Amino acid sequence: MSAVISNKTTSQAEKILVAIDSDGNSAATIDYVGRVAAGNNKLTLCLYNRIPGLPPELREHGGSEDPDREQALGDILSKQVNAWRGQKQAEAHPVLEAAQHRLMAAGVSKDAIKLESSWDASMGESLAEALTRVARKKGCQTIAIGRQPLSGLHELIHHHTSDALLHAGTGLALWIVE
Repeated sequence: MSAVISNKTTSQAEKILVAIDSDGNSAATIDYVGRVAAGNNKLTLCLYNRIPGLPPELREHGGSEDPDREQALGDILSKQVNAWRGQKQAEAHPVLEAAQHRLMAAGVSKDAIKLESSWDASMGESLAEALTRVARKKGCQTIAIGRQPLSGLHELIHHHTSDALLHAGTGLALWIVE
């Protein structure tokens, strides 16, 4: 495991956005952040799980020329979107709680850990853009993210979110954990 810290150094009273995925690939990142944050009462860890954008079938309904039917279709779609978002939030919560418990086991205070999941704000927003947006919105000075090591050939054709963060996250510290 290695960690790369870039763009700036950490400071006192730091807020760190920790990217958590639902695939369980965040364990190394959580462990690293836990070791750094254990016993430090000047850190706040914002655990963040991004929920993907709406599936195509929930983005719009077929429409109708009849205004009453149009309203009814809109109401149905709205209920379906809310149900989908509620389901995705419910799926994300145990992932975030597991990360929280892992951090607490490493010695991080529960009060220093904030849990958040949200869905894409913009259909075309990359994960790097979303992480940068959320970090700035939450007042985080640092983003911690895991990165899966790739073979040489895969490295040439695959772009890591961490690479995109180096450009999108100007002014933020970036911790990349492999």
